[in-house]
Amino acid sequence: MLQTSLEVEVLFANARELVDYIGEKYRGNKALGMPVSEDDLDEYIWYTYDDVRRYAKAVAYYLTEVLKLRKGDKVALISENRAEWGLCALGVVYNGFVLVPIDARMSANEIRMILEHSESKVVFISSGQEKAILDEFDLRDVVEHVIYVDKAESEKGMSLERIVEKYGDKEIKKVNEVDPEDLFEIVYTSGTTGLSKGVMLTHRNIMFEVSVTPPLANLSEKDRLLSILPLNHTYESTAGLYAVLSSGCSILYSPTLSPRVVIDLISRNKITKMLVVPLFLEKITDAIIRNIEKSGVVLKSFLKMLLGMASVSKSLTGSNAISKRLLSLIRHKSGLSSIDLFVSGAAPLPARVSNFMELLGFNIIQGYGLTEASPVVSLNPINKPKNISIGKSLPGVEIRINEPNEDGVGEIWVKGPNVMRGYYKNPEATAEVLVDGYLRTGDLGYMDDEGYVYITGRIKNVIVTHGGKNVYPEEIEEKLNVSPYVLESLVVGRKIDEKDMSGEEIFAYIVPDFGYIEFEKETPIHKIDFKEIEKMIDNVVRELNSKLQEYKRIKGYKVLTEEFPKTSTRKIKRYLFQKNDTL
Repeated sequence: MLQTSLEVEVLFANARELVDYIGEKYRGNKALGMPVSEDDLDEYIWYTYDDVRRYAKAVAYYLTEVLKLRKGDKVALISENRAEWGLCALGVVYNGFVLVPIDARMSANEIRMILEHSESKVVFISSGQEKAILDEFDLRDVVEHVIYVDKAESEKGMSLERIVEKYGDKEIKKVNEVDPEDLFEIVYTSGTTGLSKGVMLTHRNIMFEVSVTPPLANLSEKDRLLSILPLNHTYESTAGLYAVLSSGCSILYSPTLSPRVVIDLISRNKITKMLVVPLFLEKITDAIIRNIEKSGVVLKSFLKMLLGMASVSKSLTGSNAISKRLLSLIRHKSGLSSIDLFVSGAAPLPARVSNFMELLGFNIIQGYGLTEASPVVSLNPINKPKNISIGKSLPGVEIRINEPNEDGVGEIWVKGPNVMRGYYKNPEATAEVLVDGYLRTGDLGYMDDEGYVYITGRIKNVIVTHGGKNVYPEEIEEKLNVSPYVLESLVVGRKIDEKDMSGEEIFAYIVPDFGYIEFEKETPIHKIDFKEIEKMIDNVVRELNSKLQEYKRIKGYKVLTEEFPKTSTRKIKRYLFQKNDTL
């Protein structure tokens, strides 16, 4: 099955055109900001749109005229989320240099490997990140120049502020021609497989996404966004930074992921839109439900009555307009009442979460993407979302369900201006995923008659049972996670007999929601016998198995006491659990 959208106009040929456009059009407007510290949410540092252009041009001047870099040279960026991240990034790509954004949470050894593999000549880094890797290696042994993104500087390095002070009014003499097919960035995937590859994205790739995504989220100059996702990931940098700036919005960076600080920043700054991962919305949902349960008997009964009325209204009308009015009290008390849109991506959004948040009157649209597609591939339309799906393809992007089975399920293939050039220095891996102009995503899914796409799982994750049946672990995980006693779960295939290679049985790793158990028992968690907790999980598994077909039933499980290791976008690192041991 095939879904093709109409061709669209790409507004900018390259990053320079984007920076010059926003610097002029939104001159004086607030662009990028952050609190002075997480302990002081009353005072902020703000950069205006003309600051964005001035900083970008100063960085480009310094790299070109002072450091004498050549077009195509690689420049790395290692920093926690902060307003200066975007200033540095846009400065690097302004005159044709290639950005290498690196996950600040990576180990020192991983960072060094990326710097060496990418052949980065310069690195922008925060002083805090440099201290974190200093015990392992000196950056100057790997790159030629170090520039600090914060005000800290040393005898060995230069700072962003000093570059702007010295070269902010200079004009670049050697202006490189930047073609749409020139590299914009090389993004090293953190991935769930454990293998990191350098994804080559062009100016055309990024500017296409910048052109098509803002209208789909109804972005305007009036919008204020709070950024909480890692900027080294394309979801946040492309959709949450470059695309947002093209619409004249203000972006505020949270200094921490503390729920208290995040909610406080949303409330104080009247944030209107957020890009989030499902885990963020799950925690909000669970917190609201717990607060309702903790209410007095009369108030709890009243709130539950309102929830019931809202649910009936939504099912009858298909709209959340009435439920939004009925549940305005709950929404206001959540501290999120100013938000008119959540965009969820990077992982599947559980139906229970989207249903509950929509019932409260929040607009939520789920999208789908991958780094190799710059990253957004599809998005639910605001006026008609089906959030159990990943929505419809972006304008100008083609989605194909390749070789569907009798249920219509096949591998999702993508073609369009957003598809990467390939993997850096890895033609073999490139040839495996780029076929006849299509990007093989590795995801399995199907498409309905209206063009909405649904993901059933990953090809590499599919469990083949002894009877030859295919089981999608994501389906079972979602059902397990519905239980309030389960924080998260991971389902894998386990060999019945190591000598028999014909099939696997279903095995689950389950992390209890200790916070909920503590709340329900009204007892500190350390005073609750772990065997009692295991019994709760056993009941959850038994109840789920009674509702599953025989070949999908969980044959074994292990209760874990700590959350699963995750990537920077909160995806579980499945490869750590897919061997045939049970840890």
